[in-house]
Amino acid sequence: MHSPYSTGPPPHSVPNTPISRNRHSPRSAAIRDSLPLSYFRFLFLPSSVDIAEAYASEVCREEYRALALSVVSTSRGIGLIIGPAIGGFFAQPVEKYPNLFAESSIFGRFPYFLPCLIISVYAVGSLVACKWLP
Repeated sequence: MHSPYSTGPPPHSVPNTPISRNRHSPRSAAIRDSLPLSYFRFLFLPSSVDIAEAYASEVCREEYRALALSVVSTSRGIGLIIGPAIGGFFAQPVEKYPNLFAESSIFGRFPYFLPCLIISVYAVGSLVACKWLP
């Protein structure tokens, strides 16, 4: 072991920083390997906000276009707040609401199934509601 009182560099040439200490851990390898895919996704694939803004600008008349684009952006911001709130409120229902959910039910076995189910039902309802869009 290298003594802090000796002169000269330590036996290895890698500096002792948080990045160099964790560069061979499985978690950092998974993050490092997923970065190119994330960059590709964000650079080359359109997001749903871009598609919604394009749809809103095509469907609305010129005088309402700014309002339509602001509604799309506002609804995304509200969704970023409401979504995690729903997830946190309905997660682990057996522990939070023992009178409503039994330990032996599917909600006891999968504690995050209820928020996923609620959001999935909402998404299917939105998909069905899209039938009546112009």
